[in-house]
Amino acid sequence: MRTGAIKLWVLLALVLGVGGLYAATLMVKVSGCAPVKYCTDVGEFQVALPEWGTVHPTGYPLYMLLGSPFVAGLRALGVPPSAGSSIYSLGWQVLAISGVYLLLHRETQNPWLSGPTAFALAVTRSMWVHGSIAEVYALSMALTIGILWLAVCVRDRWTDVGGWALAFVGGLGVAHHRLLAVLLPVVGLYVLPTAWRSGRFWRWLAVACLCTLAGFLPYLDIPLRAWRGSTWLYSRADTWAEFWRIFRGAEYALLQRPRLALPAVWSTAGTVWTVLRDEMGRAGILVGLAGAVLALVRTPRRAALWWGVGLSYLAFALVRAKAVMVQADLMPLLMCLMVACALGIAQLPRRWQMGVSGLLLVGGCYLAAVQYPVVRAWTRNDAGERYVAQMDKLEAPPGAVVMALWGQSFFNLSYAQRVEGRAGATAAGRLPGRLSGPGGTSRRPGVHVGRDALSLFAGQVAATPGHAAAADSGGAGAIGRDGATLAGTA
Repeated sequence: MRTGAIKLWVLLALVLGVGGLYAATLMVKVSGCAPVKYCTDVGEFQVALPEWGTVHPTGYPLYMLLGSPFVAGLRALGVPPSAGSSIYSLGWQVLAISGVYLLLHRETQNPWLSGPTAFALAVTRSMWVHGSIAEVYALSMALTIGILWLAVCVRDRWTDVGGWALAFVGGLGVAHHRLLAVLLPVVGLYVLPTAWRSGRFWRWLAVACLCTLAGFLPYLDIPLRAWRGSTWLYSRADTWAEFWRIFRGAEYALLQRPRLALPAVWSTAGTVWTVLRDEMGRAGILVGLAGAVLALVRTPRRAALWWGVGLSYLAFALVRAKAVMVQADLMPLLMCLMVACALGIAQLPRRWQMGVSGLLLVGGCYLAAVQYPVVRAWTRNDAGERYVAQMDKLEAPPGAVVMALWGQSFFNLSYAQRVEGRAGATAAGRLPGRLSGPGGTSRRPGVHVGRDALSLFAGQVAATPGHAAAADSGGAGAIGRDGATLAGTA
């Protein structure tokens, strides 16, 4: 069989295998996830995408710009938006893994090595989770691979257009998620010598700066959504002050401060090691490091990019652990480790490459068997449905207010009301009627609170204008009327 045909067949097998695994753990319900860090914002995206709304800073404009029409298209075909939002991320993650495979094949010319390496990366925990839930990091990985692919291309054969494309995709990446800014200095230094020797460096650089700025054009979609009258807005973005606040991520300023004290770095190092161990096991880490070191010794020019990007993300994770979820920081590191490992294996004799590739495939299958029950238990959690059912018991009358904690509780109720079209309420939102349930209700309008928020909202309930403080938890327990203190909960 021709090498080109083998390359395509291995790619097809990889796409079907990885896509099938991600689909088997796909989150199909709104906020249908266990209370783990991966899922903190999932419900927000599951509501905002079909509602053509906006999300928390920094807004993730590219994800929303492409995702809303995608989810709307699937909805027209009968796919619920909660599942459609997850399928959207699944597509980006499979594309990212396909990009890793194609890049590996370009570097090694060995599909039998490239396929198992890409598969082993695909079944690490964070890659798998983000291929099954509605989150922005799948698109982040696809853009990261795109940037590195273009860097490798212009390294081997410089063209001004290729360099401009690299600058544009780099701008898109940073506009999408600031985490991608970590890799740009390394990529810039990596391609700088080639760009300098082109003889047109300054002209190229001027146009490249414009291309990078053009990558931020998706941000125009955020105020447009506000001006079009979307009712799901994290904050008003139709004024310059509010837009700039979203762009800068001002509300997370404290989390963006580096933690340089040695005890803090040491503590974070322990967390990083725990995450890496959970991702691919100690044996996987050791094999990856061995291959990466061999690549650095045998082919330093090619390995330098992957070592540089990987170490940059490791350093970022150690000093900025609170800015972004550590697992998200380390996904690019794991990708660089696997690619560098494959480059090292490619330096071995051909018969040895085949043997190690077989071991990588076996290791990937073992890792998949370990990760599958963990990921599925997380993404098939029914806490959201149970919460909405609990709030159904309130039978809140017309004119009432239901208050819910921002997070999964808020997202579950919002999805029921806004997306599914059920009469109900979101946090501090006025009810046109009950959430669900047959028959009428004799309760008078008031403020109704879920059990999880009862004590927290006690003072706010008492101060709600025009509403009696008649709150309950879907069972026994109430906040006293007329501003009295919390009487009890159940």
